[in-house]
Amino acid sequence: MYTAILLGVFHGINPAMGWLFAVFLAIYRKDRRELFRALVPITVGHAVSVALIVAIVAAARSTLPVLPIRYGAAAVLLLFGVYRLLRWYRHIAWASVNLSRRELAVWSFLGATSHGSGLMLAPLVLDLPGGQNAIAVVLVHSAAMLLTMAGAAVLVHDRFSLARMQKLWVNFDLIWALSLVAAGGLSLLAALSQTHGMSGMHGMHGG
Repeated sequence: MYTAILLGVFHGINPAMGWLFAVFLAIYRKDRRELFRALVPITVGHAVSVALIVAIVAAARSTLPVLPIRYGAAAVLLLFGVYRLLRWYRHIAWASVNLSRRELAVWSFLGATSHGSGLMLAPLVLDLPGGQNAIAVVLVHSAAMLLTMAGAAVLVHDRFSLARMQKLWVNFDLIWALSLVAAGGLSLLAALSQTHGMSGMHGMHGG
């Protein structure tokens, strides 16, 4: 669960996941309460995207051997990480800043899906004993993200100007792409280690 929380915090800090958009909406509509009104559908859209990936992984885990799924998840993470690394400078954008709650949720869903947010939870879900724990991972992850986004949005809206934010800007898209590649690499190493361990056990039994 700690990993799910940490990933939620990382997603929440990332302005591309929605909190900066919430700040723009609050400024555009001249109402600070728009920060919190926007963050709810943004979190819902993100949670739905993550939940779909988690559900697919959990379903595969219940019907297929875990080891091939580990290799598959590691390969997808690596490939998607490389893909994001080649396209880190591109963002999903809308023509208008005056979006409805439903449009915000859809925008967040597309953004989280294109960033491969749910893929980062795949190795974690493979180690969980049951479906209820997978649901808990999504809820804990989403709650951590919402709280982090709210804190970042309020801080920027109340204390920072957009000009100052530009000077402090961190390229989270590039960091996220590198994180996907690293997670895929570590997952692949874990799968190889498990394969080696199983081979060793078979060798001992054979001997």
